[in-house]
Amino acid sequence: MSLTLNKYLSVTAAVKPCDEFQAKELQELSAMLYLARDAQFDKVYQNVEDNRRLRGDLQDLQKTWDGLNKEVQEHPESDKMHRIQRDAHCHEAVMWYVHHLSTDVKKVLAESGVEVPLLSYDSHLPPCQSASDDTHKKVCQHYQETVLCTSCHSNALPTDPK
Repeated sequence: MSLTLNKYLSVTAAVKPCDEFQAKELQELSAMLYLARDAQFDKVYQNVEDNRRLRGDLQDLQKTWDGLNKEVQEHPESDKMHRIQRDAHCHEAVMWYVHHLSTDVKKVLAESGVEVPLLSYDSHLPPCQSASDDTHKKVCQHYQETVLCTSCHSNALPTDPK
């Protein structure tokens, strides 16, 4: 699936491999995409409680990102945690790009050279099943909520007990 989506992105946007980004850069990109979004798209998602809806305002999202950044940085396996966090942000940024921006905004971004991450081909799901501490669990929860298609294309999140 990532291969197919990456091919589509490569012909519609300026792209860069996910592993060439840092989580903080992706958060800054996501903040820009949030500000450039078409609010009417999100209104549709919000009205039907679609999982593609944005889950808070930008300030709340940034506060969550900052908290997770701090935990990841202080974790004994910070490199491993960062890779999982980064790959989650790549998926999130792509989802926002695809589902929340108008065609005109996408065109302006492409002409401006703004690079959209490609989706990672690595799966962190197996290691996340054995997450052993709170930080690892938080990073994995965010990862699972952003990378699984069912997170957006169904009414159940992986962390939802339903």
